[in-house]
Amino acid sequence: MGGRLHAQEYSTEIVADSLTRLVQAQSEAIDRGDYPEAEKLLRQALPLIRDKNARAMLLTNLGTVYQRLAQLDQALLSYSAALALNEDLASTRDSRAMIYAATGKMQQAVLDYSYLCQLYPLNEIYRYKRAMVYVSMKRYAEAEADLCSILEHNTGSLKASEGLALVYTLTGQYDRAERLYNDLIEKLPGQSLGYEGRARLFLLSGKPGFALRDIDKAFECTDQPSAALYRLRADICQIIGDEKAAHADRSMAERMTSAQIRGDR
Repeated sequence: MGGRLHAQEYSTEIVADSLTRLVQAQSEAIDRGDYPEAEKLLRQALPLIRDKNARAMLLTNLGTVYQRLAQLDQALLSYSAALALNEDLASTRDSRAMIYAATGKMQQAVLDYSYLCQLYPLNEIYRYKRAMVYVSMKRYAEAEADLCSILEHNTGSLKASEGLALVYTLTGQYDRAERLYNDLIEKLPGQSLGYEGRARLFLLSGKPGFALRDIDKAFECTDQPSAALYRLRADICQIIGDEKAAHADRSMAERMTSAQIRGDR
């Protein structure tokens, strides 16, 4: 009859309204950092969604929530479920690759970053991240190839230059590494990047005094030292016999790494 909704249409309208409210509420919960509430709302919303792309979006959000809660296995399951619906979700695949790398699943991380590099061959971020995973796997030739590829398209990429200097450092090519670090310091005298790398170089080449000088300078140049910076200073302190300082820096690095894996801001 005119002016009336059939039962099925009425039911569909209720579901749509409920879904809209749930999606809005989960977004607000994530924004305010109430991740347990966001998880509950997402789990209520997902059974109501049939559209593949919308489900993939909410599954990605659920993965982010689990990541913030440090439930990394659940985060991986959610990201993987999202990618099964849409394999080209770049940010989702990037998030999954980051967890893989952080939890030692390096080959899986390489596969995800390789997929992203295939999708976006000129994207420097994905190629740099893959290079750093290769470094972690001691696959230095492949890391060097990725970094050189970045520099071929962008000769001014300082991150790629820093990465290449790291590869040279870890493969014992200290002179080549030092030249690159000196160049970085000359171009960025007020930033920690070059000093951190050169400190690592001096440590590995048996010059702890020079390493300590550069690591101190690196800390002076940044208001937000990274976990890697604390870890490197811990290694230097241990070599020079300051065990107390080394322990303090390692503890700080561990706390920061845990926060980074969760995606804390």
